[in-house]
Formats: sequence, C-alpha cells, structure tokens
Amino acid sequence: MLWVRRLVIVRCVLSEMSLLRLLCGFLRISLQHPTADLVARCSIDSEHLSKVFSQGPVQALGGVVMVVGALFQMAVLDPVLTISAVGLTVVCLVFHYCDFE
Repeated sequence: MLWVRRLVIVRCVLSEMSLLRLLCGFLRISLQHPTADLVARCSIDSEHLSKVFSQGPVQALGGVVMVVGALFQMAVLDPVLTISAVGLTVVCLVFHYCDFE
C-alpha cells in the first residue's frame, strides 16, 4: 500500500492541493490500514533485511571457499584437465557475454 501513499502525494503536488487536503488524504489511507498491520509489515521487512545482511556474506564466503577448494582438488588430481576445463569455461563466458559484431 506504499504506492497508494506515493500516488496521493504525487497527485497533491501536481494539482497544487493545500496541505490540509493532503493531510486528510493521508489520514483516510491510514484509517483503512490499522497501525498494527503497518507495524507487523515493518517488523517482518526488518527481519528479512537482517537475514540478508547476516547470512548473505557467510554464504558468499562459503561459495568462494567451495570453488577454490574444488579447483585445488582438480589441480591436484589432473592439472591438464583442470587447465582445459577452466580455459573452456572462460572461452564460453567470453563468447556468451561479448558481442562480436
């Protein structure tokens, strides 16, 4: 419902409505959605953001360690095959993302 509030504000600015009419429109929207709903949504959003910023870097670091460990193990087992696999991957990425026109 945030877009509704933004829409009300934009319409008020564009049509040069008075501050009193803007306040009445905001109060009308606020009365349709009780404060408890807004507080619940804000608390859920803050929980999701805390999960993203706390678990995201840990998972990214784990992924990097996994890739480096896999490359190391591949290099120990068969260096020629590792170089060819990494080289082929790089070539495929270059052809996929670069536009040769």
